[in-house]
Amino acid sequence: MKKTIAGVFVFLLLMTGIVFASGMYGSFEGLPIVKVVINNKELVSDVPGVVLNGRTMLPVKAIAEQFDAVVKWNSSTQTVDIIKPEVQLLVIDFDDYYEYEDIYDDDVWVLVNPGANIFPVGMDNYLLAYFDIGPMPEQLYTYRIALFDPSGNMLKTSVSEDLVIDNYGAHGVLEIEDLALRVPGNYKLAFQMKYGDKFETVTNTTIIVE
Repeated sequence: MKKTIAGVFVFLLLMTGIVFASGMYGSFEGLPIVKVVINNKELVSDVPGVVLNGRTMLPVKAIAEQFDAVVKWNSSTQTVDIIKPEVQLLVIDFDDYYEYEDIYDDDVWVLVNPGANIFPVGMDNYLLAYFDIGPMPEQLYTYRIALFDPSGNMLKTSVSEDLVIDNYGAHGVLEIEDLALRVPGNYKLAFQMKYGDKFETVTNTTIIVE
């Protein structure tokens, strides 16, 4: 799903509680710097938000990435493209796999993102992630899931898969094998899609290990 820059900014301003203050944080290229706070956390960016002609200008890439949106720059057309696929994730322990067989019924998937998923320390097993994505502009997409530890380091990924996704969307299951969760804390499971030569996170969910 693609949004215009203006549309994305309106959404961010209304939904995230961004707080602005000018004239207090120095200047950048001669313009007053503003502080940007998203969900009570200050945004750190190499290019700050500034005030230009009475309007607040924000670093689109840094802000979009806070919402797992992908930002692409087309220099030939001078266009910024912000891409935010609609993805739902349902994560379960492999041991509970058969309890979820009926999640797919009559060609309809019903996925409810349960929020935090709790796993025991020392788990050495499969991690399964059901996903539902789309609609998307019809083309071949490459995707995977990736698990990050509480310090933000990537632990493992699933095997990447290719699939044509269209206006009907798509669904499937991805797994990470031989997973060892040795440290308690909050882990992040990210659903990633490949844009260019890089995998980008387009949604994520939290896994609590205790």
